[in-house]
Amino acid sequence: MNYRVYFGEKEIPVQLTTVNPRPYNHTEPQEFVQLVCPDCGGRLRVESERPLAEPVIRPLSSGLKAERVSENCVTVDIKEPRSFSLEFGGEIIGNLLVFMVPERDDLPDPASRDVIYYGRGEHDVGMLYLSRDNVTVFLDEGAVFRGKMHLMGCRNVRIIGAGRIDDERSSKRDITLDISGCENVEVRDIVITNPTTWTIRPFASEHVHINNVKLIGCRGNSDGVDVVNSRHVLVENLFTRTWDDSLVVKAFGESDRRKDPEAPWTDEQYEKLWAMAGNVSDLTFRHCTLWNDFARPMEIGVELRTAEVKDILFEDIDMIHSTTGYPVMGCHHGDRADVHDIVFSDIRVEDAPGAQLFDFRMTDSVWSTDGRKGRIRNVTLRDVELLAPKGRAFMPSMSRLEGWSEENDISDFRFENIKIMGRYADTPEALGLSVRDHAKNVTVVCDKDGPRVRPVRGDVGISSPFVFGVDGRLTGTIRLTLTNIGGERSDGEARISVSPKNSAPDTEPLSYDLAPGESLSREYELTLQPGRYLVSAVGLTPELIGGWLLLTLEGRREGFGASFKNYYGDEPGDVFISVEDGMLNVRPNLKDCCKGLTVYAANTPPTEPNEVLFTAEETDFGECGAIIEGPHGPEQAPQLRCPAEITYVFKNEPKTGPISKTDIPADKPSLIPLKDIVSDPAGPLMIEITVRYPGSEKRRYPCALFRSVIPESCAHMFVRIPGEGR
Repeated sequence: MNYRVYFGEKEIPVQLTTVNPRPYNHTEPQEFVQLVCPDCGGRLRVESERPLAEPVIRPLSSGLKAERVSENCVTVDIKEPRSFSLEFGGEIIGNLLVFMVPERDDLPDPASRDVIYYGRGEHDVGMLYLSRDNVTVFLDEGAVFRGKMHLMGCRNVRIIGAGRIDDERSSKRDITLDISGCENVEVRDIVITNPTTWTIRPFASEHVHINNVKLIGCRGNSDGVDVVNSRHVLVENLFTRTWDDSLVVKAFGESDRRKDPEAPWTDEQYEKLWAMAGNVSDLTFRHCTLWNDFARPMEIGVELRTAEVKDILFEDIDMIHSTTGYPVMGCHHGDRADVHDIVFSDIRVEDAPGAQLFDFRMTDSVWSTDGRKGRIRNVTLRDVELLAPKGRAFMPSMSRLEGWSEENDISDFRFENIKIMGRYADTPEALGLSVRDHAKNVTVVCDKDGPRVRPVRGDVGISSPFVFGVDGRLTGTIRLTLTNIGGERSDGEARISVSPKNSAPDTEPLSYDLAPGESLSREYELTLQPGRYLVSAVGLTPELIGGWLLLTLEGRREGFGASFKNYYGDEPGDVFISVEDGMLNVRPNLKDCCKGLTVYAANTPPTEPNEVLFTAEETDFGECGAIIEGPHGPEQAPQLRCPAEITYVFKNEPKTGPISKTDIPADKPSLIPLKDIVSDPAGPLMIEITVRYPGSEKRRYPCALFRSVIPESCAHMFVRIPGEGR
């Protein structure tokens, strides 16, 4: 433990759990405290074994300030109980989470027959199945319940107290706190850590109140609260740090019926449960603080297998960190539900590099199983503010509205008083909103006084083609053109950015001061090795609507050189590649520490609609987008943020057929017969090469010559070498 924490003169035990921050190469310890705080507040003192950098408390809307007492100590004056993150030096690793429980006067008698009591200390329960009515599960201050709780068909149940549910010891991927077929349930004040998958699920339930609960997850699919087929649910004062979505609305259908063979529930109980699994309505999420190490903070979908999903309110939400570029709020829908009357109001977004603020789409996915589509309509988004300071390296991605067809459209969207880095947006262009096919009746308005976003469009194009030089690299010229498309003069800075990271040196920014309709251009010479690149116009303020160019540079059969360099700047060496006499010739020039190479190869069929064309390691971290083959040509695909989205969720991987894998030595040339690695040795060839060296196994993705993150299953980033006769 690094921290010691005192509230007044009382030392508060620091607890430990695990989180998985970007770039996801390893987990990190997360220290936190949970304490009972009087309504009048008090002084918190935090001492550290290490020197403390400049402190900040999130959410910023709390108004709380940490005062430095010494190099190793800060104090915080608390006026009322609340939960927050105490961070130092702008870092999200090494922070302290502080969770507060108000003094309660309705705590039960532990000796009561209607109370299941867990006192201070550890309780290795494993699984608590509960189907009793009129019962309270009381986790007292200092209690640690090891395991899961599953409720079935309960009425009038409370799960309360200043204790903790910890699911670290469980290997079964199942919901930590499942509330199925229940009515009148309260979950209050507890902390839940280390869920194996979803943390809390009210399913087919009514009148559920989740209040002042704190959730920390680091494992895959560790959603915060998933409200499924339920009605009259209130989630408030929640604090999440999840490794998947935070607040989710879903609906299951008949195809989702499952029976847990280990659970004691009867067939009759399951029948009653599914009889309650109808439409979704009257859900409120308010006064919440969200931290997403991965995936989406506020999401309706993807599974919406019911007739109607309606009357959903997200209100007074602080999104303090969302670090992967996923949409902050939206609906992704590929099933039959009529989704309508949705409101997002009073939302503050503090840290979301490269994220979409809004994304509402009718779309297919692996979870869309109804076989028919519904609609999304009557959605209001008001008083949403992106607070990230100017000068951040990664501005928001384009927000998006997109329907499926004329019948399965999305319609009647109203954006009111949306503020981006201190400026209000009053047009779709200023908002960075792409209104796409089958999206109707979209309004962007602002009735607040204050400066407006002054949009400038950035266009990227090739002004001189890329040609091979004597070193086996290609050199060409990119033109950046800025055009003021607003009604006011606009000034700022923009530049071009090349992804994958470290493919090219950073370019000099272009300063602009443009009158309405005025344009300005600059050319940049780039030298790149064969491969696939996303060249983007980026700004340091929200004014720039960034254009982009997908650049595909082929190799040549007579030979070309290429260098290994990954996201972290590792540079293990070079490789020269040629194709001659039916052989692939690989000549490495690597550092002595390199242990071996792996060559991946595939043939190149025509690109099909919706196939992915570009991703990079930093796509996973919100620093650049993905590109797919859309209905009107290549288009940005913010929904693809990790390999699972490409290969499993949306099935976007190119249909290259088999991908062969051949291990070769790192210290001498290798000749590989083309007939052994591809079905058509004379045709166009796609290859990738990865290298192994000390430390590479600790990275999330391999060190690949052409920057593929999943070369064994998806070939879109392989380099293309023309076939014979070209």
